[in-house]
Amino acid sequence: MSRPRFAVSREDYLKTVWELSRTEGKLIAAHLCRELQISSAAVSKALQRLTRNGLLSLSAGGAITLTGEGLRQAVRLVRRHRLVEKLLSEALDYPWEEVHEEAERLEHAISDRLEARLFARYGGKATCPHGYPVDPRFSPRPAGRALADLEEEERGAVVRVYEKDPELLRLFAALGLKPGARVRLRRRLADDTFRVQVDRRTVQIGLKAARGVWLG
Repeated sequence: MSRPRFAVSREDYLKTVWELSRTEGKLIAAHLCRELQISSAAVSKALQRLTRNGLLSLSAGGAITLTGEGLRQAVRLVRRHRLVEKLLSEALDYPWEEVHEEAERLEHAISDRLEARLFARYGGKATCPHGYPVDPRFSPRPAGRALADLEEEERGAVVRVYEKDPELLRLFAALGLKPGARVRLRRRLADDTFRVQVDRRTVQIGLKAARGVWLG
C-alpha cells in the first residue's frame, strides 16, 4: 500500500523510528511498514540507505536502532513538528484535528533561526495541542496509561491523545477528551465499549478511542 498525500523522506523514517522505539520492545521493518503504510521493499531500501549514511544500525536479527547522529536528527524534527503544531493552533486557530498533518509538511522547511524563535516563545516545557512535550528530551517515554487499560472507577486527567487520526480527534473534541480533562472509567462493557465520565458528562466510546487517550 502506498503512503497517501506525500512521500516518505529520510527525516520521516528517522522520526518514525524514534517514535516507535519508545513503544515497541524490538523495532523491526514490519513496524515501519505498518506505521508508514508503505511496502516492505521500500522500507528495506530506505533502511539500507540510512544505515550506509550512518543514521541507523541494523542488528543480525533485524532490530533497528538510531545512531547518535540519527537520534539528533530525529529529535530535532520531532521538536520542529510540535512547535509548528503549537504555532498553528495558538496563533492561527487551526482545528486541532488538522494541525498534525499540516505540521508534517511544514516541519521540513523550518530553519534553525525560526525553530529557535518558536522555542523561545513557547518554552521548552510546553506541550503541543495533543499533549506531547514540545521538546522530546523532557519525555524519554510517552506519558500516561491508556484509558482502555484502566480498571472500573479509576480516574485521572488526560495527558495526551493519539494525534494521527483526524476522525478520532474530532470525536475527542466533541466529547471533551482533550489534555487536562478529568476522566473516570465507569464501566467496561462486554462489546468492548467503555462508559466514561468526562468532567461532569457521561459518554460511551469504543475500544479504538479508549486506546487513543492516555491518563496521568
